[in-house]
Amino acid sequence: MLTEIIIVLVLVLLFFILFKVIKKVLKALLAVLALAIVLFIILGFFIMQDLNDMRQNFPIKESTFMLHNEGAFLVGASFKFQGMLQNKSEKSSFMAMTQEELQQFSTHFKNKEYDVLLGEKYKIVLIELSYFDETLPDDYLIIFGEKDTISEITFDVPIDKGLLFDILKSEDPLIEYIKADPDNPLNTADPVLGELGRDYGLDDELQMQFKVMVFFMAFKDAMGEGGTSMFIKGIKNEEIMVYPEGFLFKMVKYVPDGLLAQSVG
Repeated sequence: MLTEIIIVLVLVLLFFILFKVIKKVLKALLAVLALAIVLFIILGFFIMQDLNDMRQNFPIKESTFMLHNEGAFLVGASFKFQGMLQNKSEKSSFMAMTQEELQQFSTHFKNKEYDVLLGEKYKIVLIELSYFDETLPDDYLIIFGEKDTISEITFDVPIDKGLLFDILKSEDPLIEYIKADPDNPLNTADPVLGELGRDYGLDDELQMQFKVMVFFMAFKDAMGEGGTSMFIKGIKNEEIMVYPEGFLFKMVKYVPDGLLAQSVG
């Protein structure tokens, strides 16, 4: 009888201890859950704030778009994202960065002087050349229209994907294009084609203006019908970087594609 009483008392004591432990664990879990909910609400607020800001301002305010490859900046210009997607802006009117300005940008970028680079622009958008390789099909072609001219120069030969990369990587992109056109009067077997081109007025400013136009058209086509969602995909794949980044772009990698596309679209 005494043994049974002792067993009952031990069981009651164990139950009481277990109850206290479970109670403390539940309190801790509830506290963690409450904290997580508060943090989620705060984070969601900042993300939605960033998203609304992007939806309102990114399409209509000028941002600086830079194309780079293996640490080297190839071309840069400022334009409005919406104007680019809808083809409402004159491509040839964009002020392309000169080689000297690209070098200055690179120096500031390496020194992490991002605010200096931003200036009065809304965002800085850095696009890796590989983004075009990923998003443009192998049979991609840039076909110029009647309005696609620079300084009264017309372009009759389409640019395929290989020539696109050659042009974007070249310091003499117009010369690179001319070499692909056997009927162009500037084309010659002379090895000093670069000098010959400059004699015909193909100066550095004109060359960079042409590269910006090609960059503009390729970027627009890379967006395709997906528009902003393709832009977000590039960020998720770390082929597009945006500064200032904000909560939206910091968290974008962790958001499912479908949910993000629905929110942005």
